[in-house]
Amino acid sequence: MISETAFAQSHSSTWRTLAPTTDLFVRKINLQLRQRVYKPLKSMVAPTRRAFVNEIGFDIFSKAITNRRKRNLFEQAFVNVFEEAFVADAISSARTTICSIERIRQEDVPEPNEEERLDYLNQSDRLYSFFRKISIGAEIEISPRFVGCGIIDTCFGDVYFDETLFEVKAGDRSFRSVDIRQLLTYAALNKAASARHLNKLGLFNPRTGISCTFGLDELCLEVAGRPSEELLMEIIRVISSGDISR
Repeated sequence: MISETAFAQSHSSTWRTLAPTTDLFVRKINLQLRQRVYKPLKSMVAPTRRAFVNEIGFDIFSKAITNRRKRNLFEQAFVNVFEEAFVADAISSARTTICSIERIRQEDVPEPNEEERLDYLNQSDRLYSFFRKISIGAEIEISPRFVGCGIIDTCFGDVYFDETLFEVKAGDRSFRSVDIRQLLTYAALNKAASARHLNKLGLFNPRTGISCTFGLDELCLEVAGRPSEELLMEIIRVISSGDISR
Protein backbone atom coordinates (compact mmCIF):
# COMPACT_ATOMS: atom_id res chain seq x y z
CA MET A 1 0.00 0.00 0.00
CA ILE A 2 1.15 3.55 -0.72
CA SER A 3 -0.10 6.98 0.28
CA GLU A 4 -2.06 9.25 -2.02
CA THR A 5 0.81 11.74 -1.97
CA ALA A 6 3.32 9.05 -3.00
CA PHE A 7 1.04 8.10 -5.90
CA ALA A 8 0.72 11.75 -6.95
CA GLN A 9 4.46 12.47 -6.64
CA SER A 10 6.26 9.31 -7.72
CA HIS A 11 4.39 7.81 -10.63
CA SER A 12 4.85 10.36 -13.40
CA SER A 13 4.70 7.80 -16.20
CA THR A 14 1.29 6.56 -15.08
CA TRP A 15 0.00 10.11 -14.71
CA ARG A 16 1.26 11.07 -18.17
CA THR A 17 -0.98 8.33 -19.53
CA LEU A 18 -3.96 9.16 -17.30
CA ALA A 19 -3.83 12.95 -17.52
CA PRO A 20 -1.34 13.98 -20.22
CA THR A 21 -2.11 17.71 -20.28
CA THR A 22 -1.93 18.37 -16.54
CA ASP A 23 1.14 20.58 -16.89
CA LEU A 24 -0.65 22.77 -19.42
CA PHE A 25 -3.64 23.18 -17.14
CA VAL A 26 -1.43 24.05 -14.17
CA ARG A 27 0.26 26.71 -16.29
CA LYS A 28 -3.19 28.05 -17.11
CA ILE A 29 -4.08 28.11 -13.42
CA ASN A 30 -0.97 30.04 -12.46
CA LEU A 31 -1.21 32.50 -15.35
CA GLN A 32 -4.96 33.02 -15.69
CA LEU A 33 -7.28 31.20 -13.31
CA ARG A 34 -5.83 31.77 -9.87
CA GLN A 35 -7.13 34.61 -7.74
CA ARG A 36 -5.19 36.72 -5.29
CA VAL A 37 -7.01 36.68 -1.97
CA TYR A 38 -4.25 38.08 0.25
CA LYS A 39 -0.85 39.66 -0.17
CA PRO A 40 2.05 37.20 0.21
CA LEU A 41 3.15 36.72 3.80
CA LYS A 42 6.49 38.26 4.65
CA SER A 43 8.23 35.67 6.77
CA MET A 44 11.72 34.79 7.95
CA VAL A 45 10.82 31.21 8.85
CA ALA A 46 13.60 28.85 7.84
CA PRO A 47 12.68 26.41 5.04
CA THR A 48 13.51 23.48 7.32
CA ARG A 49 10.88 24.68 9.83
CA ARG A 50 8.09 25.60 7.44
CA ALA A 51 6.40 22.19 7.40
CA PHE A 52 6.11 22.34 11.20
CA VAL A 53 4.87 25.93 11.18
CA ASN A 54 2.38 25.21 8.38
CA GLU A 55 1.05 22.22 10.31
CA ILE A 56 0.50 24.36 13.40
CA GLY A 57 -1.40 26.96 11.38
CA PHE A 58 -3.68 24.36 9.83
CA ASP A 59 -4.27 22.65 13.18
CA ILE A 60 -5.32 25.92 14.83
CA PHE A 61 -7.73 26.51 11.95
CA SER A 62 -9.01 22.95 12.26
CA LYS A 63 -9.66 23.32 15.98
CA ALA A 64 -11.40 26.65 15.40
CA ILE A 65 -13.80 25.13 12.86
CA THR A 66 -14.41 22.06 15.00
CA ASN A 67 -15.21 24.14 18.08
CA ARG A 68 -17.10 27.03 16.52
CA ARG A 69 -20.46 25.51 17.40
CA LYS A 70 -19.46 25.17 21.04
CA ARG A 71 -18.40 28.77 21.54
CA ASN A 72 -19.37 32.08 20.00
CA LEU A 73 -16.00 32.91 18.44
CA PHE A 74 -17.08 34.91 15.44
CA GLU A 75 -17.14 38.37 16.99
CA GLN A 76 -13.92 38.00 18.99
CA ALA A 77 -10.37 38.77 17.91
CA PHE A 78 -9.00 35.67 16.21
CA VAL A 79 -5.46 35.76 17.60
CA ASN A 80 -6.39 36.39 21.23
CA VAL A 81 -9.10 33.74 21.40
CA PHE A 82 -7.29 31.02 19.49
CA GLU A 83 -3.92 31.64 21.10
CA GLU A 84 -5.41 30.90 24.49
CA ALA A 85 -7.70 28.06 23.47
CA PHE A 86 -5.90 26.11 20.77
CA VAL A 87 -2.26 26.99 20.13
CA ALA A 88 -0.62 24.77 22.76
CA ASP A 89 -2.60 21.74 21.56
CA ALA A 90 -1.91 22.65 17.93
CA ILE A 91 1.84 22.80 18.52
CA SER A 92 1.76 19.41 20.24
CA SER A 93 -0.31 17.86 17.43
CA ALA A 94 1.91 19.39 14.74
CA ARG A 95 5.05 18.13 16.43
CA THR A 96 3.62 14.60 16.56
CA THR A 97 2.68 14.75 12.87
CA ILE A 98 6.07 16.09 11.74
CA CYS A 99 7.96 13.53 13.83
CA SER A 100 5.90 10.74 12.27
CA ILE A 101 6.45 12.01 8.71
CA GLU A 102 10.16 12.78 9.09
CA ARG A 103 10.87 9.92 11.52
CA ILE A 104 12.56 12.08 14.11
CA ARG A 105 12.24 12.40 17.88
CA GLN A 106 9.90 14.87 19.58
CA GLU A 107 12.82 16.54 21.37
CA ASP A 108 14.41 17.26 17.98
CA VAL A 109 11.61 19.72 17.14
CA PRO A 110 12.13 22.92 19.20
CA GLU A 111 9.32 25.19 20.30
CA PRO A 112 8.33 27.89 17.76
CA ASN A 113 10.12 31.22 18.06
CA GLU A 114 8.42 34.61 17.77
CA GLU A 115 8.82 34.82 13.98
CA GLU A 116 7.33 31.34 13.56
CA ARG A 117 4.51 32.18 15.97
CA LEU A 118 3.53 35.22 13.88
CA ASP A 119 3.65 33.09 10.72
CA TYR A 120 1.34 30.33 11.95
CA LEU A 121 -1.11 32.80 13.47
CA ASN A 122 -1.29 34.69 10.16
CA GLN A 123 -1.85 31.43 8.30
CA SER A 124 -4.57 30.22 10.64
CA ASP A 125 -6.30 33.60 10.48
CA ARG A 126 -6.27 33.49 6.67
CA LEU A 127 -7.50 29.90 6.56
CA TYR A 128 -10.36 30.64 8.92
CA SER A 129 -11.41 33.84 7.14
CA PHE A 130 -11.09 32.36 3.64
CA PHE A 131 -13.10 29.20 4.26
CA ARG A 132 -15.68 30.91 6.42
CA LYS A 133 -16.33 33.32 3.55
CA ILE A 134 -16.44 30.91 0.60
CA SER A 135 -18.41 28.19 2.39
CA ILE A 136 -21.28 30.69 2.84
CA GLY A 137 -22.54 29.10 6.02
CA ALA A 138 -22.25 25.49 4.85
CA GLU A 139 -20.89 22.96 7.31
CA ILE A 140 -17.14 22.54 6.86
CA GLU A 141 -15.58 19.10 7.22
CA ILE A 142 -11.91 19.15 8.17
CA SER A 143 -9.64 16.29 7.06
CA PRO A 144 -12.33 14.34 5.15
CA ARG A 145 -11.52 10.63 5.18
CA PHE A 146 -11.19 8.68 1.93
CA VAL A 147 -11.29 4.90 2.15
CA GLY A 148 -8.37 3.20 0.45
CA CYS A 149 -8.71 1.41 -2.86
CA GLY A 150 -6.27 -1.01 -4.48
CA ILE A 151 -2.71 0.11 -3.82
CA ILE A 152 -3.79 3.42 -2.21
CA ASP A 153 -4.15 3.40 1.56
CA THR A 154 -6.92 5.20 3.45
CA CYS A 155 -6.08 8.91 3.53
CA PHE A 156 -7.38 12.33 4.48
CA GLY A 157 -7.98 15.47 2.44
CA ASP A 158 -7.93 18.99 3.86
CA VAL A 159 -11.30 20.78 3.64
CA TYR A 160 -14.70 19.69 2.29
CA PHE A 161 -17.97 21.63 2.13
CA ASP A 162 -20.98 21.89 -0.17
CA GLU A 163 -19.76 19.29 -2.74
CA THR A 164 -16.35 21.03 -2.88
CA LEU A 165 -12.97 19.61 -1.88
CA PHE A 166 -10.07 21.99 -1.18
CA GLU A 167 -6.42 21.12 -0.79
CA VAL A 168 -4.30 23.55 1.23
CA LYS A 169 -0.73 24.10 0.07
CA ALA A 170 1.31 26.45 2.23
CA GLY A 171 4.69 26.32 0.49
CA ASP A 172 6.30 29.44 -0.89
CA ARG A 173 5.44 28.44 -4.47
CA SER A 174 2.86 28.45 -7.25
CA PHE A 175 0.50 25.52 -7.73
CA ARG A 176 1.99 22.38 -9.28
CA SER A 177 0.89 19.35 -11.26
CA VAL A 178 1.30 17.15 -8.19
CA ASP A 179 -1.42 19.21 -6.46
CA ILE A 180 -3.86 18.40 -9.27
CA ARG A 181 -2.90 14.72 -9.20
CA GLN A 182 -3.54 14.60 -5.47
CA LEU A 183 -7.01 16.11 -5.90
CA LEU A 184 -7.80 13.65 -8.68
CA THR A 185 -6.71 10.77 -6.45
CA TYR A 186 -9.09 11.91 -3.71
CA ALA A 187 -11.87 12.28 -6.27
CA ALA A 188 -11.26 8.73 -7.55
CA LEU A 189 -11.24 7.27 -4.02
CA ASN A 190 -14.42 9.18 -3.26
CA LYS A 191 -16.09 7.75 -6.36
CA ALA A 192 -14.90 4.22 -5.62
CA ALA A 193 -16.48 4.37 -2.17
CA SER A 194 -19.59 6.27 -3.33
CA ALA A 195 -18.93 8.60 -0.40
CA ARG A 196 -19.63 12.31 -0.77
CA HIS A 197 -21.13 14.30 -3.61
CA LEU A 198 -18.16 16.01 -5.26
CA ASN A 199 -18.55 18.54 -8.06
CA LYS A 200 -15.83 21.12 -7.43
CA LEU A 201 -12.17 21.11 -6.46
CA GLY A 202 -9.99 23.91 -5.18
CA LEU A 203 -6.52 24.92 -4.07
CA PHE A 204 -5.62 27.56 -1.51
CA ASN A 205 -2.22 28.76 -0.35
CA PRO A 206 -2.41 30.88 2.81
CA ARG A 207 1.28 31.78 2.56
CA THR A 208 1.23 33.20 -0.97
CA GLY A 209 -2.41 34.29 -0.69
CA ILE A 210 -3.65 32.66 -3.91
CA SER A 211 -6.56 30.33 -4.62
CA CYS A 212 -8.25 28.60 -7.52
CA THR A 213 -11.52 26.69 -7.86
CA PHE A 214 -12.68 24.59 -10.81
CA GLY A 215 -15.37 22.06 -11.62
CA LEU A 216 -14.45 18.38 -11.48
CA ASP A 217 -15.68 17.83 -15.04
CA GLU A 218 -13.82 20.92 -16.22
CA LEU A 219 -10.60 19.65 -14.67
CA CYS A 220 -10.90 16.19 -16.20
CA LEU A 221 -11.59 17.59 -19.64
CA GLU A 222 -8.61 19.95 -19.32
CA VAL A 223 -6.07 17.35 -18.17
CA ALA A 224 -7.31 14.23 -19.96
CA GLY A 225 -9.85 15.24 -22.60
CA ARG A 226 -12.56 13.09 -21.00
CA PRO A 227 -15.43 13.66 -18.58
CA SER A 228 -14.91 12.96 -14.90
CA GLU A 229 -16.90 9.72 -15.01
CA GLU A 230 -14.43 8.20 -17.47
CA LEU A 231 -11.20 9.54 -15.98
CA LEU A 232 -12.03 8.68 -12.38
CA MET A 233 -13.07 5.15 -13.38
CA GLU A 234 -9.76 4.75 -15.20
CA ILE A 235 -7.83 5.92 -12.13
CA ILE A 236 -9.79 3.42 -10.03
CA ARG A 237 -8.96 0.66 -12.52
CA VAL A 238 -5.27 1.52 -12.46
CA ILE A 239 -4.90 1.62 -8.69
CA SER A 240 -7.05 -1.48 -8.26
CA SER A 241 -5.04 -3.52 -10.76
CA GLY A 242 -1.67 -2.22 -9.62
CA ASP A 243 -0.94 -1.38 -13.26
CA ILE A 244 1.25 1.62 -12.48
CA SER A 245 4.75 2.64 -13.35
CA ARG A 246 7.10 5.41 -12.30
